[in-house]
Amino acid sequence: MQTPDGSQAGPADSAAAADLLAQLRASEAAVRALQHSATHDDLTGLWNRRALRAHLDERLGAGAPGPVAVLFLDIDRLKAVNDTMGHSAGDALICRLADSLVDNVEDADMVARIGGDEFVIVPHRALAADAATAEADRIRRAVTEDLHWGADSIGRGVSVGVAVETPGEVTPATALENADRAVLAAKSFGGDRVTVFCDRMRADARLAADVERDLPRALNDGSLQLHYQPEVDLRTGRVHALEALLRWHHPTRGALSPETFAPLAEATSQGARLGRWVFARACADFARWRAAGLARDVLLRVNVSPAQLVCAGFRDNVAATLSESDVPGPALCVELTEHEMVRDLPSTQATLVAVKELGVQVAIDDFGVGFSSFAQLKSLPVDGIKIDRSFVRRLGVDPSDHAIVRAATGLANGLGLHLTAEGVETTIAARALVDIGCYHAQGFLPARPMPSADVPAVLRPGALDPQRWLRR
Repeated sequence: MQTPDGSQAGPADSAAAADLLAQLRASEAAVRALQHSATHDDLTGLWNRRALRAHLDERLGAGAPGPVAVLFLDIDRLKAVNDTMGHSAGDALICRLADSLVDNVEDADMVARIGGDEFVIVPHRALAADAATAEADRIRRAVTEDLHWGADSIGRGVSVGVAVETPGEVTPATALENADRAVLAAKSFGGDRVTVFCDRMRADARLAADVERDLPRALNDGSLQLHYQPEVDLRTGRVHALEALLRWHHPTRGALSPETFAPLAEATSQGARLGRWVFARACADFARWRAAGLARDVLLRVNVSPAQLVCAGFRDNVAATLSESDVPGPALCVELTEHEMVRDLPSTQATLVAVKELGVQVAIDDFGVGFSSFAQLKSLPVDGIKIDRSFVRRLGVDPSDHAIVRAATGLANGLGLHLTAEGVETTIAARALVDIGCYHAQGFLPARPMPSADVPAVLRPGALDPQRWLRR
């Protein structure tokens, strides 16, 4: 072997050249490994999120052929497998699914793993909604099987969300978000099914974006308001309590009810802040009426969200708000639904016990439609229950509703709980409640929700005449 100057290379030179060549090959291998690692999932070897985004950038670019189908797959009940059989079993389940997905799609299709139990398939063919749905269901059925792990058998099912997008109209991030929303809808119906992103979901997504963007401003600009609905004694017309009800006059959507935006606020981590705003405003209004001598024997009811219950410092925030507004603890009642109470029963119980130390009352709202057992009701520090409106609206017409309300009345009396009926809208229902022995009620018949400025008028003696709803 000759050197570049024409001389003959010796053994040392040959060894150095061989070593250099080995280093170059090792370096090239390392570069290839890094490149592979940058675009592939470590566990399954599938494409990763980065590669998927690059692929969607190309597929969804203006002028690219379409429509483009995005299939978002989520393994059903993977957490239960990890919890009961260990993460090794969970990893085995993920790897088997990855292999099965590759075996059941065309070679040119993009298959990626983008999260713990999340996979995305982008078929290379242009697929309209019906064809994409059929393809998603074919894949779902093909990959559903039992995985044997030791002596155990793991049932594997997947939920699939489908989004069909037109190139040039959405970004890769939006396409993935749409498919993700569809798979969440599939899971909400029990999983192991295919759901297609639709116009309703698109409208929900836009509403969620509007709430996330505009709610922080609304907390300061006056577009959030509280209305108050009286709770009355059906026999006398006297107002026993006022329930604070949140309203939002959105700058572009108009009037929004809390059922519309409150869950979205919690999903964007604004629920606790919104709850604090409601508490502060309601107590300030209530203190003003008390100072005028109009609400000394009236209870203020404020609904509490799950986000508030689990928020550290909830009890201290309630205490501070009561102190600042000069409202005594026994004049306040926090309300929460049955579902919220049993979502995390030990934490709920601890939080409510701490609030009760302030003298604050606790009530279960929408009683009868949730999941409370009598044992739970007995173990929680509850002062009252409110019968859900679905059992009250047809009182006097539906015998089964009459029996349910009568049973709830007996339960409340036996446990020493205050009882309120919601949704009283007819004189027949009002008279039936009095006959049963449930005397306190809310509803459009006795009094509709009203702005704070209208509340003083209904607090004055004789403002509400019981003959309006008790007349025969």
